[in-house]
Parts: sequence; C-alpha cells; structure tokens
Amino acid sequence: MKLFQLHYLNSSDAVVLNRALAAPHDLDAISEAERRSFTHTIEVWDGDRKVARVKKSRVSFRPRPERTRFVGK
Repeated sequence: MKLFQLHYLNSSDAVVLNRALAAPHDLDAISEAERRSFTHTIEVWDGDRKVARVKKSRVSFRPRPERTRFVGK
C-alpha cells in the first residue's frame, strides 16, 4: 500500500485542502480522486511526484473502491 496526497485546488489553483490516501497503485489513487472531484480539482501526489490532475467534474456519487482508504482525519 502506498501513501498518496490529494491536494484539493480552488478556481485559482491554490491548495485549499490536503488529504492522505492509502492505495496499492497509482490508478487506484486516480480513481478515488475522480470520485471526489465533484467540488474541486484534485492533484494526486506520490511524494515529490505528481501522479495526476483530476479536473472538477459533475460526476454523480460512485462507491469508493474497497482497495483505498483515507488515512488520518
């Protein structure tokens, strides 16, 4: 399991929220970011490496994959 950081961005691309996410692979972390992107654009980071930028969408709620979980708050 890898620990990713999700950076939630506002319309000016400023980070407004950070969340840790444990996921086995990059694609699982990206999938979770896509699921959560209905309010903000989200960048997915693995340490110093930017994995993806998921633009804000109007996607309806999808169940969270069982292979990912949030860490901490």
